[in-house]
Amino acid sequence: MRAWFERVPARDGYRPDIDGLRAVAVLAVLGFHVAPGYVRGGFVGVDIFFVISGFLISSIIIADVKADRFRLSRFYARRVRRIFPALTVVLAASAAAAWLLLPDPDLARFGTHLFASAAFFPNLLFWSESGYFAAPLTNMLLHLWSLGVEEQFYIAWPLLLLGLLAFRRTAALVAALALASLAYSLLASWAAPAEGFYSPLSRAWQLLAGALAALWLPAISARTGNLLSLLGASLVAAGLILIDPTRAFPAPWALLPVGGTLLLIAAGPDELLNRVLAMRGAVGIGLISYPLYLWHWPLIAFAGSLTLGEPPVEWRAAAVLVSFPLAWLTFRFVEQPVRQRRKVRTATLAGLMAMLAAAGLLLSLGWGDGAWRPSPDPRSALIAHYRQLHRDQTSAANDYACSFGDPNRGIQRTSLPPGCATGGGPADWLLWGDSHARALGVGLKGQLPAGVRLTQVTTSGCAPLQRDSRLCRFSDEQALAAISHLRPRLVILAQRSEHDRQDWPDLAARIERAGAQQVVLVGPAPQWQRSLPTIAATRFWPAIPAFSAAELDPRVDAIDARLRHGPLPEGIRYVSLIAGLCPQQGCRVAVPGADPMSLMAVDYGHLSPDGSAFVARTIVVPALVALSSGAAVDRPAESRPAAGEGRRGGRPQA
Repeated sequence: MRAWFERVPARDGYRPDIDGLRAVAVLAVLGFHVAPGYVRGGFVGVDIFFVISGFLISSIIIADVKADRFRLSRFYARRVRRIFPALTVVLAASAAAAWLLLPDPDLARFGTHLFASAAFFPNLLFWSESGYFAAPLTNMLLHLWSLGVEEQFYIAWPLLLLGLLAFRRTAALVAALALASLAYSLLASWAAPAEGFYSPLSRAWQLLAGALAALWLPAISARTGNLLSLLGASLVAAGLILIDPTRAFPAPWALLPVGGTLLLIAAGPDELLNRVLAMRGAVGIGLISYPLYLWHWPLIAFAGSLTLGEPPVEWRAAAVLVSFPLAWLTFRFVEQPVRQRRKVRTATLAGLMAMLAAAGLLLSLGWGDGAWRPSPDPRSALIAHYRQLHRDQTSAANDYACSFGDPNRGIQRTSLPPGCATGGGPADWLLWGDSHARALGVGLKGQLPAGVRLTQVTTSGCAPLQRDSRLCRFSDEQALAAISHLRPRLVILAQRSEHDRQDWPDLAARIERAGAQQVVLVGPAPQWQRSLPTIAATRFWPAIPAFSAAELDPRVDAIDARLRHGPLPEGIRYVSLIAGLCPQQGCRVAVPGADPMSLMAVDYGHLSPDGSAFVARTIVVPALVALSSGAAVDRPAESRPAAGEGRRGGRPQA
């Protein structure tokens, strides 16, 4: 045990403190993936890796150029021998496990991710799918986005650096490139968070920060080095503590871990906290940090497959513990033999990676579907069906309805498409809200009364007049413009939550000034603490009840109670979904009259197509028709408890 705290000496250009930094980075990432509620800033470990990679790669190129031995072919061959061996093993093991465990829809999706990962553009694929923090656990190769960024940098940077080294002020030119990338990152992090997170252009400044350290490491005194070491460690610690998934990222918050890592590298191997980083225990973890990073996330994702949902912290911790011996075995018997003894040719490694890419492409095309593969657990198949249904429903809505994009990807439309309205007639209804409003719109479009046309402005993450992002402001402008143009009889508002933050009098006044005749707020649908299909598969299987109060999110009931009893402006009428879907015994789980496995929601709360049609037919459309005619709005009979009884917990009915 004492040997773990011995300091590894620096020699022949090797800096053990940088391996110690790698240990800090990988442990931070592992901590975030095991307990994201506690290690909220652990994902910035990837930013530490980026700075280290930029420093080491640039140092290698500069040293080889000065010694007149740099060759592009030799550089790329070394990268292949460094990156491909461990990655090939992990991708092959992940593919085998996916083949055995995943249902057809999830296997095809895994194939797409496998192809992108083996071809080194997973970051670009994930950019088109969702934001990092919203990505599903079933994306077992999600962590390879960072490898895609690094590989894209490795391809372009040697060529660019060779050109820059011909100039006297190389460091100044690299600094200018880093500032340009940082400016782009700032803009993208605000306007399109997924682009800011995944784009190699918005991440280049972090790798270029390491390149600057390689180009310009001034001789410093011990006192100055100790100061830099202490300040650098403080910045890294501040990043881990202060940054969380709600911050604009990577810019400007990533300046903390990037700046701290840069200062620690600049301090040198013999200064203060760098000596702590050079302890044998930290260096040992740093040496296996690459295979450790590769193994840990697929193991956590497969734990999710076994537990049919988000695995508890104990399962996540067990997966990470297993990744340590796997990482050491990979380092000892795969990485080191290939790198040191050259028993495997570079062309062979490239061929194996090409075979994995081809296998991923075949899987993505449905090659793995069919009975000749082991049959998955029917509960897993149910969950996979609803995940795919949600993806299909969202995609269809984005293509058809008046949606302007996704908050993670930025604006995708510039105006209302001409075919976004459904139905036809003199009476116009306009639905305005977020992705939950969009899910409601799926049912509304199929249940419209004769003579009614529905226009939809529903953008994910954008409750009406409530978000300050560029995308949401643009969506709000388009909604008000559509109201002014159509002068609809009804404007229907719907959103997931945060109703207490809404300025209802201002919203009602602006809608009425734009020309609407009546404003109707449709309350939130029941929401669950986990995905409803996961609850059905793990808690209720195989007899799924019609109603249940298990794992309901109590906040939705409180929101509905305040909206029904609290003051709303005279110009807004309220329609409660909770009153119609949640009698005393709980809330609806299964859609009545449909297949027993037809659930009300595709996830924690977005209505399924069948659920949306049921809600529209039994609650929303009758209420809207009554409001259009000036009649009183009644609640569905199923929502009324027996005399003297309250609903769920004794609260009197409204």
